[in-house]
Amino acid sequence: MDKDEVRRFLEKANERGPRDELICRVLVFTGMRLGECTVLVAGDFDIVRGQITLSRTVPTPHVLQLWTRGRPNFKPKKRIVLLE
Repeated sequence: MDKDEVRRFLEKANERGPRDELICRVLVFTGMRLGECTVLVAGDFDIVRGQITLSRTVPTPHVLQLWTRGRPNFKPKKRIVLLE
């Protein structure tokens, strides 16, 4: 997405409310996947270090469709996202 697309995307998210805008900002500016974002808990945030630890994920709807044809190669890995 270019800067104008990001701006329009976040404006639309803001129209849906502050929670949706925050989620969209986290996704856009960290590169976090939707399945990682949906399972975040308070303990995943380290404000002192400025990072989020991602150690869990859930399959997103497009992945769930693949399950009808067989289980996808789905192995969550721990990774760190830096907050700037």
